Amino acid sequence: MKKLISRIQIIRLLIVVVFVSTATIFAFNDSALYSQPIAKIESVKTESIEAKKGSLDERYLQKMILELKNTKHAGLKYEYENIYTTSQYRTTKYRKGQYVFIKTGLSKKDGGYGEYGLKIMSQKYDYIWAFMISVLISLTFLIAGRRAILILCSLALNIVVFALGMLRIVKFENLEILTMVMTSIFIVGTLLILFGISRKSLGAILSSALTVVLVLGLYMLIIHFSGRLGYEYIDYTNGNEPLEALYVSSLVFSILGAVMDVSITIHSSVEEIVKNMPGLGVKAVIKSIREISNDIMGTMINVLFFTFVGDEIPINVLKIANGYSMLTLFANGAVFEVMRFLIGAIGIALAVVVSGFFAVLIRYKQIGGKR
Repeated sequence: MKKLISRIQIIRLLIVVVFVSTATIFAFNDSALYSQPIAKIESVKTESIEAKKGSLDERYLQKMILELKNTKHAGLKYEYENIYTTSQYRTTKYRKGQYVFIKTGLSKKDGGYGEYGLKIMSQKYDYIWAFMISVLISLTFLIAGRRAILILCSLALNIVVFALGMLRIVKFENLEILTMVMTSIFIVGTLLILFGISRKSLGAILSSALTVVLVLGLYMLIIHFSGRLGYEYIDYTNGNEPLEALYVSSLVFSILGAVMDVSITIHSSVEEIVKNMPGLGVKAVIKSIREISNDIMGTMINVLFFTFVGDEIPINVLKIANGYSMLTLFANGAVFEVMRFLIGAIGIALAVVVSGFFAVLIRYKQIGGKR
């Protein structure tokens, strides 16, 4: 039996290796599928050059040979020079073997180099995405088995809904209604695909939806009594967008995952408790819910915190390095992420209470011992 299990595991691992390798190698060599010219960096020679006056960044010159990999001129080689700095701020360091998108026929004013007016536009990343996506799919199937199909289908649904929603969001029309519709599809679609039509999924849908409504109501109440946030401090705004509506939409979407996770955990746990110990009693079930919530609340709230920290570190470090004080950061732009974190944490706590209420209500007869 042990040998049989080990053989199955080895076969699965071999399938994963073949799948990931095939996907990555195919994407690495798919230049012929692109209409935009793609070149491979055949060689790179790097030398140090004089830094700009007053700059602490060291500068380097890269002399490269690029070989065109697609279009009717495939095989043509170009000489190209690239300058980058140690910080790589608005510059890029290239390596031998990389694939890059190029453009020719540009003037020197537009950044063109040499007789062909050549310019590297960006690096080709599709093989990186192919590797990461294939690893994700493989791990999902290894861990979840056939259920991985449902997990990937729910993810695909959310990606499609989000992409279609973004096409409407950028028009800034009916944002409140659009947010409500997308949120409903995210909640109902995800939970029904993953758990089917059952008490568990019904309870999780009701719990998630009510929690989002309560959290949104709490946010509106806070804004009503505290006054308008300084939405003009949001990055990349021109000042004429419906900033409050956009921020509320982002607030709702950012807490959905955590709220749904807590809701389904509570309902699944109560379902297992009732199934194994029918007639346990309401008080005993509520006590079990409290124990479960003690385990999940701490980790989920910390997940939100680390997400908040991870999002804020790059931009805030740069702001502090350029003269911003911590007080200025929190008084202006950082208030949005702090608000997002606090509202999300409150949403997790509310999800426990709301989910516990619906879990007990839906299974009240079983919990009370009545069949």
